[in-house]
Amino acid sequence: MACVTISPLHSGLLVTGDTFAAKEILKSFGGRWDPEQRGWTLHRVDPEAVKAALRSSKDVARIKDQGPVELQISQDSENLIVRGQTYPIRTLLASEGGVWDAALGGWRFQCTGKGEAAKLAERLQQSGRVGCIIQQQGNQTSPSTKPIVATTPNQCRGKQAGIVDQAAERGSSQKQRCSDVGALVFAGSRQERVRTHAAAAGAAAAAAA
Repeated sequence: MACVTISPLHSGLLVTGDTFAAKEILKSFGGRWDPEQRGWTLHRVDPEAVKAALRSSKDVARIKDQGPVELQISQDSENLIVRGQTYPIRTLLASEGGVWDAALGGWRFQCTGKGEAAKLAERLQQSGRVGCIIQQQGNQTSPSTKPIVATTPNQCRGKQAGIVDQAAERGSSQKQRCSDVGALVFAGSRQERVRTHAAAAGAAAAAAA
């Protein structure tokens, strides 16, 4: 019994795994074999319809739904290093010129100039198989990571929501401080007017006497 994996592409799906038994089903959806990605590419199809057809086949035992992966990119003096959930997209990384480096625990890309990390991230996301990409400072994991690209709705949304919440809290605090200062100024002005009126009344009483 076959086990297949379905991954998103920029305009469809990529089906990999034990696809031989399901090739007729994939062909019926316009699927074509891609030797570089070692799987079937299906463009402009309904993912749920494809899954339903595969599930109805007696030759397919299991379907693994592989969503967009999350990656980290770091850079040294000569290379870009891509780490994270790289195994599902290893053929994509190899096609982009990457070489697996076990010592670094990631895929190594030759860095030829400035902005190469952002360019590589853009090309990877155009495949449709990569979700959130985080840029790290150097080869070490740093808490001060920042997203290069984050277009997948379900990924990195929490970070953006946190930033918005913090900004709202800062704005609310600033408004409260302004309100407090305004109240103090108003109270001070009122007290000054009372003192002025009292002094004037005292002077008038002294003159009358």
